Amino acid sequence: SFKKAYDKLVPDTQMIVSDGDVITAYPPTILGYRHVGKTNVFDDTGCIFVRPSYIEKQFALKKRRNVASHFMRSYVKVIKRAYFPLKSEKDLLDKLRSAYGLPVRINEDPDVIDAMPALLQTAMV
Repeated sequence: SFKKAYDKLVPDTQMIVSDGDVITAYPPTILGYRHVGKTNVFDDTGCIFVRPSYIEKQFALKKRRNVASHFMRSYVKVIKRAYFPLKSEKDLLDKLRSAYGLPVRINEDPDVIDAMPALLQTAMV
């Protein structure tokens, strides 16, 4: 098949996917289409999931149901976010809240922001 030949000739090909992109989730395999390369999913927070595992696909990544995630502006946004990370913990906290549909708090107490990593670790135990 083309995929096998391509992957053999160009083994380091990377397929970049914007988190939630419905188009990359359902190629027309009935017509024999297969993606080439290794999948890397870029999310809104700047994380890159290299060859995401089943667990990451189920719990960390969005379901691939969003047509807007396939638009070029979505790809530009997630790639820029990965290579130009947020400047502060508050920016990251606001971005995470926004990504998970939680209210973004404008005037955070800096002491609360500094305590967030410890609170998150405590919550995971």
